[in-house]
Amino acid sequence: MRRRNRQAIEPETPRKVPKPLLIFAIVLALISSLFLFITRDTSQTRTNIAVPGPEESVYILSFEHNGLTSIHIPGNTVIHTAGNLGDWPARSLWKLGHNEGVKGALMSRSLTKTFSLPVTDWAGSEAYGFTKGGIASLKLIFTPFETSLTFGERIRLAFASSRIDPANKRVVNLVTLNILSLDKDESGEPIYNVRERTPVGILKLFDEALFSAEGVTIGIEDGVQDGYVASELSRLLTVIGGKVVSIEKKEIPDTCTISARGEYASFLAKVLPCTIDKTDPKPFDIKIRIGAEFTKLM
Repeated sequence: MRRRNRQAIEPETPRKVPKPLLIFAIVLALISSLFLFITRDTSQTRTNIAVPGPEESVYILSFEHNGLTSIHIPGNTVIHTAGNLGDWPARSLWKLGHNEGVKGALMSRSLTKTFSLPVTDWAGSEAYGFTKGGIASLKLIFTPFETSLTFGERIRLAFASSRIDPANKRVVNLVTLNILSLDKDESGEPIYNVRERTPVGILKLFDEALFSAEGVTIGIEDGVQDGYVASELSRLLTVIGGKVVSIEKKEIPDTCTISARGEYASFLAKVLPCTIDKTDPKPFDIKIRIGAEFTKLM
């Protein structure tokens, strides 16, 4: 009986993924993971940015999770500057800060001082593009401009502002709300002066749920000892939802330190020219120590 020749069946060789394609897939996965990490917003507080706006005006852009409030300040509004540099028109704050070597920090701190509003950051006029949304916001990821924001914060704000519904955007005009009064300077030029107190309705926009919801208690150790500075600081802390339960006069050599846990300290260190002290703030949730040098910065 004739045997049939059986052809050897060779096993199939697994197809190899081209090396360039494999590298591309790995890089894409890493970029996607990094993008998701950077753009996720885990913060429980607002980002409030001081920005030079159109027509020599200044804006405070207040970002929430799904909304944006733009506070318009005319350029000829008289602002009480931080660091005891006197009163200057709002339109001069950006240049003055650069002349003093502190860049936009002078603008943000001066607006905090004048309006008792917690301005956390500053940025150049290019950042006004955040108000436009869409592609204009996304372009700011790659647009160079001066800012106190980290690169990660810029990316988060760019994507967040690009998706904000126009219905969730509002502009607060301080003139129409009678927060500013129209006057004239010594040369007869029109100027706006800030009324004694910012209305409660505006202040409520800056209430931080992180502070108010948890009933955060705050103690102030006052090394300035003039009463006024601690009182103004107490007002600002009340605006964000904190409860100042103690103001104690003490001899304090430091400029300003904040003892607090978690996000409390990082948020306040953005608003105030203070360093974070990791000591226990007990019996309070937050302890702020302001020294005699504090008024040179705030």
